[in-house]
Amino acid sequence: MPSEIPFIRPSFPGPAELAEDFGEIVHTNWYTNFGPKERQFARALGEYLGPDLHVATLANGTLALIAALHTTLGPGTRDSYLLMPSFTFIAVAQAALWTGYRPWFIDIDPDTWQPSAPSARAVLECSRDRVAGILLTNTFGVGNPQIGTWEDLAAEWELPIVLDSAAGFGSMYAEGERVGGRGACEIFSLHATKPFAVGEGGALVSRDPRLVEQAHQFQNFGFVGSRESTQLGINGKLQEINAAIGLRQLVGAAATSSSATVPSSPAQVWGSSRTPKPLRCASRARAARPPTTGPRCSPAWVNTRSRPATTTTRRYTCSLTSRQTLS
Repeated sequence: MPSEIPFIRPSFPGPAELAEDFGEIVHTNWYTNFGPKERQFARALGEYLGPDLHVATLANGTLALIAALHTTLGPGTRDSYLLMPSFTFIAVAQAALWTGYRPWFIDIDPDTWQPSAPSARAVLECSRDRVAGILLTNTFGVGNPQIGTWEDLAAEWELPIVLDSAAGFGSMYAEGERVGGRGACEIFSLHATKPFAVGEGGALVSRDPRLVEQAHQFQNFGFVGSRESTQLGINGKLQEINAAIGLRQLVGAAATSSSATVPSSPAQVWGSSRTPKPLRCASRARAARPPTTGPRCSPAWVNTRSRPATTTTRRYTCSLTSRQTLS
């Protein structure tokens, strides 16, 4: 008898809390365009993620990635490439194309499923003049255990490196540092299916305040100070109601981060089950041990909900050693 694999369910503030927030928004008559809740949310994100980090919130994670590439590398002319893993979501390649670059897909590490640094080095040794930068993904939101190796590689070849940590909010790197402060910048998706969700939203995080300011200008039609547009831009601003949801979600995220165990590879997700706790937002937890025969399958993320407290799978990924058929 086939087993059922439950999928993630978003966990959001209740109707009364949202009504209170919306009442405040109506009272100020400020619904978007960097309102008070958005500015408070951006500051709170920076404080949560770590010292000396600056944050620009955006309408979604894809726009955050496009803004990151645009501000870090500048607009491309379709004749150079960005290194990126072949095992990733389509938005990664699309963001490169939107900013004028072409995807150059590299392999992944068979043990961690993270992008393979040796694969990237092999490309650079034969085609460095065709590569404009590195678009590194933190697979499944797991902080890449070789992040230092990747930053050294980028420095050696004098390439900017941008990190797509779409599902990584609240994760840690191996050194105990929260995901968000590596490379030129990192981006997060705050979509309803992500562990930290505001409905629809994104964030760009960097230690460079100038880069974040450029992202602010990019997401606001290229305006600088006045209504004068001095560069290519787009409308990518986060609405006040989503920022309000984010502020409430941060309360639960702080509680989650103090107890959650973040795996560094798919194999570490295969531990014993742990009892869900009532939390504001989605959190990582360990999943049931996978089958010992057949395809190597990893319930990559597991989510605990506050209403009711149940465990659901975020992704279920299988690694096939041969052309096996799943039925």
